[in-house]
Amino acid sequence: AHQVWLNLQQTGFLPHPTPMPTLDGSAMPSVDGRHMASGHLGQLLSDVERSQGHYPITLASLNLLQHLMKGLCSPITGQSWPIPPDWAACLAFVVHEVFMDFCKWRYRNPDICNKIGFFALSIFEVVLKQSQSSQAQSAATTADKLTPAATSGSAFSLSQFLVQSLLYGEASVALLNLLSIDIDALDVDS
Repeated sequence: AHQVWLNLQQTGFLPHPTPMPTLDGSAMPSVDGRHMASGHLGQLLSDVERSQGHYPITLASLNLLQHLMKGLCSPITGQSWPIPPDWAACLAFVVHEVFMDFCKWRYRNPDICNKIGFFALSIFEVVLKQSQSSQAQSAATTADKLTPAATSGSAFSLSQFLVQSLLYGEASVALLNLLSIDIDALDVDS
């Protein structure tokens, strides 16, 4: 999964971070979504798929992101790869460009709206589970109380970004809309 991720990032297809200037003139990556380029995926979504109301590339990309993240977080070897910094840009893209607005998009088939929401939530679940797993490992290896300083790292900051976005940001409206869907209406296998 790690090599697939690196190869995909080199193509420019997936969203990627743009440097955020700091006070000392250096640059650092940002998790907030304001400093990211949407890549070719974002261009396809905005220029082609939204205008046609048909989202095969977005659905496939969300599914791919979910599976890659699962692979990066818990490979078969039992050893977790560190989450690449580019993942923050992909998560910010899913939150800001997909999840916040997918209910407002035009659809040829209304069931696709539910599938997009499901895939976005599945990605969020992977991030939150990884954060929970990282916190449990930190708690097991230290006798100290679990503090944000003890769990700092990409999984913690990604989960914090995600929680803040879903509970207190504009994405909270999309989350409420998705939660109001009847479970029988969501058929993700087709």
